[in-house]
Amino acid sequence: DRLRSRGLGDVYKRQEKNSSIFPSEPVSFILVMMIMMLQGRHLTDSAAQIVMLFLNMVLSHLELDYRFPKTLATFTSRMDYQGRFFDGITQYVSCMHCHNIHKLPADQDTRKKNQYCQRVIKYNSVGIAIQWCSTELYRVTKKDKLIPKRIYMYNSVITTLKKFLARDGFTQELTAWKNRLLKKEGHLFDIYDDDVWKNFKINPTDETPFFFASNFNLGFSINVDWYQQYTGSVYSVGAIYLSCLNLPRKIRNLRSNVIFVGLMPGPGEAHLQQIN
Repeated sequence: DRLRSRGLGDVYKRQEKNSSIFPSEPVSFILVMMIMMLQGRHLTDSAAQIVMLFLNMVLSHLELDYRFPKTLATFTSRMDYQGRFFDGITQYVSCMHCHNIHKLPADQDTRKKNQYCQRVIKYNSVGIAIQWCSTELYRVTKKDKLIPKRIYMYNSVITTLKKFLARDGFTQELTAWKNRLLKKEGHLFDIYDDDVWKNFKINPTDETPFFFASNFNLGFSINVDWYQQYTGSVYSVGAIYLSCLNLPRKIRNLRSNVIFVGLMPGPGEAHLQQIN
């Protein structure tokens, strides 16, 4: 308010007509990308809003059209974070007791109706459910909002594969194994030399083995590993990821080619039943 009283209130006024897309001005574009990369990990919400205010002063001084909004919530909505970066990612509520996952409703009323874990933990002699986990799934904020106590993140394999297949040269890499030179009878250099790859069929009556029937019949290895998410804190989360075996060995485990499927919440490594 004090800044506005000094004649700086116009820092918010000028704005490109379409505020839902990235600015076309190079300087504005760089500043927007800077806020997007710093926000959340390096800047708190309030700090990001202060930075945006001063960046608006810079844009005003340079006589550029783009302006950051007053609040970070408006900025994230404008830039469509969910659509641009989180397409295919779904959040689930994870039970703190049994690790069962549940859909995360957007509205508060539905959350209130499903506050407790509905996983059946006991059946009677004829198979009828008689006991449920019933652990609370949400905590109540000061504003009386229900927030998940723990979240499991899932990334769609199909959505990710669509993005991979749209990349230049990716489809050619998927078939490179058919023309590899490293072959020797009785030796296994890669999974392609194994009988499973050569003979696997979805249906035993199929004439052609699965991986030879189409260039887009894909095989994956699934991996699970736990790691410390924070420095100086004993808190482990579990990563579930897929490697596409059709890709050459030298590139199949590159970060750009691995599908990060799920993130299992901590604080510690879950045992097998909980993972299942």
